[in-house]
Amino acid sequence: MKSEIKLLDICKALANNEFIFYYQPIVSLVTGKIISAEALLRWKHPNDTVLSPAAFIPLALEKGFITEITREMFPKMVDDLVIINSYNEKLKISFNLTAQDLQTENLAKWMRGIMAQKGINPNKVYAEIVENVLMPPIPKIKKTILDLSREGFSLVLNDFSAGNTSVQHLSQLPLSMLKLSMNIVKQGPTSRMDFRILRHIVSMGHQLRLGVIAEGVEDKEIYDLILSTGCTAVQGYFLSHPLPLTKFVDLIKKKPRWVNYPFGLEYLAQIDHIDLRRDVIREALIIYTQHDEEIQQRAIERLPHLEHENCLLGEWYIEVVQDYHSSPDFIRLEKIHAQFHETAQEILRLAKKGNGWESIERLIDQLTIQSSEIMNILQRLATNKLLEHYE
Repeated sequence: MKSEIKLLDICKALANNEFIFYYQPIVSLVTGKIISAEALLRWKHPNDTVLSPAAFIPLALEKGFITEITREMFPKMVDDLVIINSYNEKLKISFNLTAQDLQTENLAKWMRGIMAQKGINPNKVYAEIVENVLMPPIPKIKKTILDLSREGFSLVLNDFSAGNTSVQHLSQLPLSMLKLSMNIVKQGPTSRMDFRILRHIVSMGHQLRLGVIAEGVEDKEIYDLILSTGCTAVQGYFLSHPLPLTKFVDLIKKKPRWVNYPFGLEYLAQIDHIDLRRDVIREALIIYTQHDEEIQQRAIERLPHLEHENCLLGEWYIEVVQDYHSSPDFIRLEKIHAQFHETAQEILRLAKKGNGWESIERLIDQLTIQSSEIMNILQRLATNKLLEHYE
């Protein structure tokens, strides 16, 4: 069928409303609930077959017709979103944009205008861009990406690790999430090194405060592996195939819930905590020994968030505590974690004042004791939950 399709066929299909969206759920590994879905284009052919994008998108891209499809289909996706939000107002939708789309004049304003007509906030849509559109850098594409962010759309860098995106791009672009390439996800179980690469990429995204989605999760082995890495969300056949709108609505009405204890995020929370303790001590020493105010200010700016609710461990705790609020370990963790942050802030305050080193050293010892208790609680929680999971 693919070899028989001509551009005229695609034009007619677009005019006859033969293109529709299927929606593949994206599930949070923090809550275990569906949080969004990717809108995937399908051609409902008059001969009663449903064609995947592989059958017609390459030709549309080759002929420069993809922007016409986007112009026609984005408003239809917004209409679907209105229906979806009538059953679950928190759900968001991911919409894929190509390099040709991103070079369209005023794309971001046009997309926002479509959503305004329906009374929907742009933050309900994730604009997905594939990694290779950034290499080589094209100023017009970068401008559109920045415009999308300014207009309120969240940005997802799709197929991450398949191309050559540099860390510099990740720090300069206003991204919300990374979506790992299927190859990286599927190779994870195959060898020690592939798994370490996968875990490193997830950790990097975590440190940049980006959500990390693993797509192509097709069986329980990969699902359990992804659960242990610290990815924040998953997508794949193990959870659900792409579904037409009516069946997707049926699914969200059932309010399904998958495993909801984030083992990998808990591990990353431990690493975050170790990093925070190290950073506080190092920067306190710099502030205490260096009297240059500019050096002191740079030391302060390098520090992560010092309010316990806003640090990476605190964010993890707030997300999961709703399900474990009566657990003695979680109650103690909340208390000792707040005390740890109070001690860290006091160390930095005394370092700034230039107080005697003995006072600062006593507080560092106190910070170490608090740190050890936090680590013991986290590791105990992880062990107990892992036993429950595999039993």
